[in-house]
Amino acid sequence: MLRCAGYAYGVLFTEPAYGIGSATDTARYRTALAAHHRVPVDAVHGYVIGEHGDGAVICASATTIHGAPCTVPLDLVAPISPSGPAGSTPG
Repeated sequence: MLRCAGYAYGVLFTEPAYGIGSATDTARYRTALAAHHRVPVDAVHGYVIGEHGDGAVICASATTIHGAPCTVPLDLVAPISPSGPAGSTPG
């Protein structure tokens, strides 16, 4: 979006432009997972990458709680990323 706005005003960006969409999704993901596992949010380490919404990719296999791998229920992450965690299959 930022690049499109810049282009419309004749601005050419030479450096990558980063948004906050995945940061917001990551915060929501960590909060939901912490509530599900009944741990503090700061104990959850996991990321949502890519674009906000349908382009979001949840890095479920790299998610940890207190440094240990954890389960990530699909029904928990569906509101965050409609496509679900990367590499997951429904059911």
